[in-house]
Amino acid sequence: MKRRLGFVLLLLAVLGAALFSTWLLETVEEELTPPERARAPRPDYTLETFTATVMDASGRAAWRLTALELEHFPFEHRLYLQALSLDVFRPPAPPWRARARRGRVHTRTRVIDLRGDVVVTRGGSGAVPVELKTPALTVDPRRRTARTDAEVTITHPRGRVEAVGLRADMNTGVLKLLAEVRGTYHVR
Repeated sequence: MKRRLGFVLLLLAVLGAALFSTWLLETVEEELTPPERARAPRPDYTLETFTATVMDASGRAAWRLTALELEHFPFEHRLYLQALSLDVFRPPAPPWRARARRGRVHTRTRVIDLRGDVVVTRGGSGAVPVELKTPALTVDPRRRTARTDAEVTITHPRGRVEAVGLRADMNTGVLKLLAEVRGTYHVR
């Protein structure tokens, strides 16, 4: 009888430990599992036809981003844009303006990847108008730099230059062409 009672008590203790372990495991899994919305490949918010202006330390506009559509994906730390325009200001010189069919902003670094018929222009009073075309361009508006490893076509009043790869410093206006550079210049 004592043996049977001891066996029943041991069985109840093991069963209790198993039930407690199961409960504890389910509780921990619920806390570690992100909500369904966070795991879904959908944006947590969207904007249509918006303009965002970022100011510098002195309160002047440093750069402005405009797009027809924005989607925010929080767990990717990215914004996806459609039909966008990016103006990078550098007073007193005229701004650089980039347009593209789509883009992606890395929210941690604010670096912007432009894709699809990218056109960059610079012009205005006293500046030589320049137009740059490329399929892809990465812009760091805080540093006022841009880069691509794709084909680039640059047109200006005196000719046209084609190359593969570009590094641009929008502060100084210097464009560094990386490879396969060829151009046509019109002599006056």
